[in-house]
Order: sequence, then C-alpha cells, then structure tokens
Amino acid sequence: MKRLLQLAVFAVIAVAIGILLGAEGVVIPEKRVLPPGKHYFYLNDLRHAATLDRQQALEAPAWVPSEPLPTSFAKAEQTARKELRKWVDDETQWEAFRFGIYRLRNSWKWYFAIDFEPTLDPELSTTNAYPTRVTVLVDFSGRAGQFDAPPRPKGSKP
Repeated sequence: MKRLLQLAVFAVIAVAIGILLGAEGVVIPEKRVLPPGKHYFYLNDLRHAATLDRQQALEAPAWVPSEPLPTSFAKAEQTARKELRKWVDDETQWEAFRFGIYRLRNSWKWYFAIDFEPTLDPELSTTNAYPTRVTVLVDFSGRAGQFDAPPRPKGSKP
C-alpha cells in the first residue's frame, strides 16, 4: 500500500513538472481553459474589440517561452496588415508600434496582439478623444482573429 501511494505521488509530481516544462502529451483539461480576452481599440472615436475564437486559439500550436516561436513576428505582422487593410484606406500609412504575446490561462496556447497607429501624417492623426489605433489578434498558426463589428466599407468616410 505504501508503495502504491509513493507511485501515485511520483506520478502527480511528474505531471506537474511536465506541465511546467511544456512536455508534449501533457493534456490540460479543456474545461479549465478560459477564452481569450477582448482587446479594445478606438478608430474614429468608436470603440471596437478584436477577439480570438476560443477553438481557433486551442487549435494553434502550443509554445513555451524557452522554445522558438511557432510563427515569426514578420508573419504575424503580415497577417495583421491584411486585416488592417479592411479597416483603413492606406495601410502603408500605419505602423506596428506594439507586439504583445498573450497566453490563454491554464494552457500553453498563445497569441499575438499587434497594435497599429497612423504615422505622423496630419491627415491621419486626428485630435480624437481617444488614440486612433487598430488592434489585430493573430494565433500561433498565423491566422487572424475576429472583430466585434465589420470594418467600414472601402472608400467610405470615417
């Protein structure tokens, strides 16, 4: 009986170490994985939310910080710029000014949040009540997230 108890304790410790080290094959129960948060941004004084579908985030590759990223910053920005083009007329007048890497709680699933701001062009930088920016979420497979509202039609006035 004592030996069985020792084996059980050893198994629990081994699983805990595996989780901490990001070992392959360690399964964290899906019910404990919380959905990603919303990342808010303002464009033309309207608040929008960038989101990442929970299932999409769970399907992306796992990552531990001691390993290389599964997708590069360049690939993430390329994907994010495709989404940015849906929101603004000339995405070349916008620069990525912040890259964030966020982890879903209780998992090894991560995603990028890329914030874009207009360059110092006076036509784009307005005196809005809120800073003008667009946030795009990209999972570690290189797929873009979603938005709470569709972008404005191309060529329409903001």
